[in-house]
Amino acid sequence: MTDAPAVLPPKGDPKTLYLIDISSYVFRAYHALPPLSNSRGEPTHAVSGVTFMLLKLIAEHAPAYVVVAHDAPGPSFRKELYPAYKATRPVPPPDLSQQMVRVKEVVTAWGLHPCEIAGFEADDIIATITRQAREAGLNVVIVSADKDLLQLVTDGVVMYDTMRDKVFGRAETIERMGVPPEQVRDLLALMGDSSDNVPGVKGVGEKTAGKLLEEHGSLDGIYAAIDDIKAKALKQKLIDHRADAYLSRDVVSLRFDVDMPLRLDAARYDGGDALALRKLFTELEFTRLLTQMDPVPSVSGHYQLIFEEADLEPLGTAIRQANQLSIHSLVARDDARRGELLGVALTATEGVAAYIPVARLGHAGVDAKALETFLRPLLANSLLPKIGDVKREHLVWGTRGLVLRGERFDSTIASYLLDPGRHSHTLADIARAELDAELISLESVLGKGKGKVAIED
Repeated sequence: MTDAPAVLPPKGDPKTLYLIDISSYVFRAYHALPPLSNSRGEPTHAVSGVTFMLLKLIAEHAPAYVVVAHDAPGPSFRKELYPAYKATRPVPPPDLSQQMVRVKEVVTAWGLHPCEIAGFEADDIIATITRQAREAGLNVVIVSADKDLLQLVTDGVVMYDTMRDKVFGRAETIERMGVPPEQVRDLLALMGDSSDNVPGVKGVGEKTAGKLLEEHGSLDGIYAAIDDIKAKALKQKLIDHRADAYLSRDVVSLRFDVDMPLRLDAARYDGGDALALRKLFTELEFTRLLTQMDPVPSVSGHYQLIFEEADLEPLGTAIRQANQLSIHSLVARDDARRGELLGVALTATEGVAAYIPVARLGHAGVDAKALETFLRPLLANSLLPKIGDVKREHLVWGTRGLVLRGERFDSTIASYLLDPGRHSHTLADIARAELDAELISLESVLGKGKGKVAIED
């Protein structure tokens, strides 16, 4: 009778914890994707790949609990056991290390509960939390492709290789490794692991190791029956490399006792901090990811359209009382110097704003001369602080003979000072980067293609 194929728990299962081996994701993304960077030259392809993989995992499985395990900086206890552990691995390239920092920022903002413990590897964190989760009655899905973690597969625990969409239970572990999960550790001790520079028994490969374990049950069982092994060459290899076999077993054994008590409430997935996540995606210029996020709630406020000259006076009074003026002019073809003035937006208090369209043939609004008469003293008042794209407003109103004084804050200059490498410093880009807000796009108002209307209409 064969074991039934392993399957994942149902989507959104409230009793399942997902444990993510983030290094597995990072290395796959780094090596699989072409180099990519944002406009400031910061490498981003590994971060992008990992983020999309996490997004897919969350969307498809809606985990109730999530922990992301990281390798802590510095050596682990395995280096003390065996100084040559992982000694053959090349030093990670600088751009990979740089992106790993960003990955941690994304994981934290996403509320995926990153965890790293000095002196231990991510695998030990996963082993310890798996034990604690099972004791608490949770099922566990280990998200990784690392064969070492197959040691943990048991009732209520599976490993999930998302890249191959493969779930590993007992039968799948036997299919991949040739032995059941409880013998994976001893298999690795016998055959070694070149990627981690674990010696094993020289000359003993996976098939031979698997056959020995099938016959004797464990590494201890093999050495207890060493005199009964008929193959002289194999017997001598086992005798000569006994110390290496047991050292290797110590090195590949996962730790279940890392001092890191699992707090289920802390590991519950709540969607994270959308504001922090949008800010990160904006910095990294992950435009596609930003469009997939839930829209930012609109800001409530009082917004007034002024069509009558009589309504300008109370607006002027409010501006003088607030002692500040934010201004944004709308001109045809967005040409500040030569475009026809279509209207002006003014605000003195957050959440309270007015738009004054200019009256034109077939369009209601305030007479252009009356609007200029209203704005002239406000704009010329050097004691009334002005806020906006000040250079642009100088061009708009200077062309019409009005003087702008009292410039207090220029949004485009501030944007440049904050981030000189930013691709664009338009109000829409600044709002997205600094306020996590989406301005209504002109395209959504005007349409596009053959049905597009001119902004003045």
